[in-house]
Amino acid sequence: MSNKILLVDDEEIIRDLFKEYLTEEGFEVKVVSSGKEAIEIVKGETFDFFLIDLVMPEMDGVQLLREFRTLKIDAPVILLTAYGVDMDKSRKESLNIRGVISKGIPMAEVSGKIKNLLKGEENGEKGKDTSS
Repeated sequence: MSNKILLVDDEEIIRDLFKEYLTEEGFEVKVVSSGKEAIEIVKGETFDFFLIDLVMPEMDGVQLLREFRTLKIDAPVILLTAYGVDMDKSRKESLNIRGVISKGIPMAEVSGKIKNLLKGEENGEKGKDTSS
């Protein structure tokens, strides 16, 4: 059975690229373009992992994760960003953020990080930060 990922990004080209590649890698990928759409979909489906754009209109990635936590949704998350971001460790842990990666890194690296996190092997320890 494949691992189910929800990708939330307001850029269509990013959604298409990630969905195509991750599907080829064996993941089941659902995509939405906003935090509001993500909240609606998680009320009816469960996911093993989230890839969430940090900067989106209306609701950014951190705001979305706070909403997820109020809904008791606690799957691991990698935040995607085109910008540098500095987030303290306690904030990452409280939102179950396992890493912040640049949208420009090779897709194979993204896939590898997700696979390792889902196996609990990132840096030899489940939940370890994957920030690049």
